[in-house]
Amino acid sequence: MRKNRGTAYGVIGLGRFGTALAIALAQAGKEVIAIDRSEEKIKNIRRYTDYAFVAENLSMETLKEIGIQNCDVAIICIGEKVDVSILTTMSAIELGVPHVIAKATSEEQGAVLKKIGAEVVYPERDMALRLGKKLVSDNFLDFVSLSNSVEIRQIPVGKMLIGKSVQESDIRRKYKLNIIAIENENQTNIEILPDYHFQTGDIIVVIGKTENMDKFELGIAVQKVYDFIWDEFCDWYIELVKYRIYHSDENYKSANAALWTLKTVLGNALKMLHPFMPFVTEEIYSALVPEEKSLMMSDWPQFSEDWCYADAENITDHMKEVIRGVRNARAEMNVPPSRKAKVYVVCEDEKLCEGFEELTTCACPLMSASELAVQADKAGIADDAVSIVVPDASVYVPLEELIDFEQEIERLTKEEEKLTKEINRAKGMLSNEKFVSKAPQAKVDEEKAKLEKYTQMMEQVKERLEALKAGR
Repeated sequence: MRKNRGTAYGVIGLGRFGTALAIALAQAGKEVIAIDRSEEKIKNIRRYTDYAFVAENLSMETLKEIGIQNCDVAIICIGEKVDVSILTTMSAIELGVPHVIAKATSEEQGAVLKKIGAEVVYPERDMALRLGKKLVSDNFLDFVSLSNSVEIRQIPVGKMLIGKSVQESDIRRKYKLNIIAIENENQTNIEILPDYHFQTGDIIVVIGKTENMDKFELGIAVQKVYDFIWDEFCDWYIELVKYRIYHSDENYKSANAALWTLKTVLGNALKMLHPFMPFVTEEIYSALVPEEKSLMMSDWPQFSEDWCYADAENITDHMKEVIRGVRNARAEMNVPPSRKAKVYVVCEDEKLCEGFEELTTCACPLMSASELAVQADKAGIADDAVSIVVPDASVYVPLEELIDFEQEIERLTKEEEKLTKEINRAKGMLSNEKFVSKAPQAKVDEEKAKLEKYTQMMEQVKERLEALKAGR
């Protein structure tokens, strides 16, 4: 066997583990010697490697004749016949194979294999652990057990870390875990800088003691419940249903449905939060659901397909994007909440349009809109309307309804005058040789930074003034 493709591997024993391993190595372009006593197994594996041999026995002479000594790595995949496994492992080591790995099915077998110089793996045990951790932890992605107490795990970054730097998160001090890599969209970064800010979709690879891993994942679990309660339940659902509840005389069935949903969701959220905040959640739950004796004795929330409303969720998510877009546009233009403006949503999707119209009365107060018009084209929308792009739709707000042109021109003129004074002051100080030569360098740099900032702000103000005067 010629080793012309890098590291060569020998796989001895083609059970489920050995066969899967040999195929994986061969498909990765590696040279593989496959050995088994079964002609049928050898016949099947020859689709992946030309070096597949039937061996009635696994004596040292047989292994040498096949060429196992030419391999860089030999994997002994014999778990059931302990004596054969041990003797074959000894033969591979004595033949001079640099790296011998042996499969074990018990701690006793593993101890013997390790004693004679092999690296030991426990495929069934490790897979069971992997599956168990995956089943009991929503945050678990993958792990490597280094010992009984140390692991490497992949953990998705929660909202509590997004936007924070590695230094600010202080994971090493708080949880005694070391970040060894950060993955995002199939990119892996192993050079972790303290000023790196976590992003949505990041997966951190951490190493540390198992008990510290569990504490960290427990913190993530708490944060997920917290994020749901505040970001989804309070910020969005409660705000969206206020109109229905406050105007129950218009549609009492809608108001009652909203109240039932509020009570049910809050009750289940309290149940999920109870392990972390037992006393507070118990008190709130007893007032919310007085007919039940105790939160501690209540049933844990169960997932139900009947409560999944994909269309409603899609419509709500799109409306949230519309509201966010209008809010951001108003904030950028310094429009006070008291100034109402008509909002146009242009969308060709009929189902989305119907959903937008159903949410009109609920959504208008959240974006300070006097009216929400949903239509299929731009008919009746002014050319100078502020445009906001959201998924599957475009949002327009007439500029004249957002801004009092004369008032805004007056405000920006005053801002221009103020910036002119600040720029002249900074220029005066930086042109003063005594100040530049005698003042601390930090103070000089500070003034330079101020000048740069004020200059940029002045450019923006002038640009805005010109646009307003032209559109007046």
